Amino acid sequence: MSAKPEFFGAHDTPQQVVIAARGDWEGEISMEQMAQEWANCTHAEIDDDGDVHVEGPQAGRWLDDDELIDFLSWLHDRLAI
Repeated sequence: MSAKPEFFGAHDTPQQVVIAARGDWEGEISMEQMAQEWANCTHAEIDDDGDVHVEGPQAGRWLDDDELIDFLSWLHDRLAI
């Protein structure tokens, strides 16, 4: 797994950070829409466990931990969460 960014807690998993960020979300667009932009896809879904599923135009798939870290780092840099 990639090195955890500074904004992760010592024991946080990428999924825990997604859940926390989603709980604090106040953006004008949804976190799912931000995942769509990051993944350049047509549909993104975040489940209750903090896992992110993306699809279209490529086949649907769940992001692995490294991809979640990349997405969260991108989101953090973009929105300063």
